Amino acid sequence: MSGEMMKIVGVKIRGDLKITYCQIKDTNIKVFVKDDVVIETPRGQELATVATSVMTINNSSNKKIIHLLIRRANTKDKKIFHRNEKLALDAVNFCEKQSALLKLEMKIINAFISYAHDKLIIYFTADNRIDFRQLVKKLASRYKIRIELKQIGTRDGAGNFGGAGICGRPLCCASFMDDFVPVTINMAKEQNLSLNPSKISGICGRLMCCLKYEYDMYNNSQDNNNSN
Repeated sequence: MSGEMMKIVGVKIRGDLKITYCQIKDTNIKVFVKDDVVIETPRGQELATVATSVMTINNSSNKKIIHLLIRRANTKDKKIFHRNEKLALDAVNFCEKQSALLKLEMKIINAFISYAHDKLIIYFTADNRIDFRQLVKKLASRYKIRIELKQIGTRDGAGNFGGAGICGRPLCCASFMDDFVPVTINMAKEQNLSLNPSKISGICGRLMCCLKYEYDMYNNSQDNNNSN
C-alpha cells in the first residue's frame, strides 16, 4: 500500500560530513543547495546547510527521515548558533581540564548547547563506568543551565572527530554511516586478510567497518564452492 507523499531534502548539520534527510514542515518553504536552515532533531534545534535538491517521496520509502526542516535560517538564528558553538567549545576545554583535575578516566569528544540555551550535552568515551557527579556540579555552576553527560562508543567518537582511513578516504562513520553493524574477526578470515590488528583496525581501535561490506560475497562464494 502506498503512503502519503512528502517533500524532503538532504542537509549537513554543522560540523558533520554526513548527509541526513529532513522532511520539510511547510511545503511552501523554498530551499536550495548551500542555504542555511534550522532543523528539529532529537536533541533540539540545530543549524544545517542544504546539500541536495528537494525531493518528493512516498513516506513509506526506505530513506531514514529523523529530522524536520523548520525554516530558512535568518541572521538572528546564525548569531545564536555561532554563539552556542563558541560556548560548546569552551565547555569542551573546561570539561577536559576539570575531568583531569578530578582524575576521571574519560575522553571528552564534543559538546552541544541547545538553541534555547537551556541544555548543555557533553559527549565522552570511557572504558569503565564514570562517577561524574562532581564534574556536573562544576559545569552547572559555570554555565547555569541543565547539564547532561552522555557516554558514547569509540566508533561514535571516531565518527565525530573524522579523519581518513588507511584507504585514504574519509572515515565511513564520519561520512555516511548511520548505524554500526557488528564486525567480527571471522569476516577478515573469510576474505583471507591479514589478521595483524594494525592492518584491520580503524582509528577507533575496533575492527574496520568496511570488513562487512564484501563479507557476504566472500561467504556466498565459499558456500558455493563447498556445495560443488
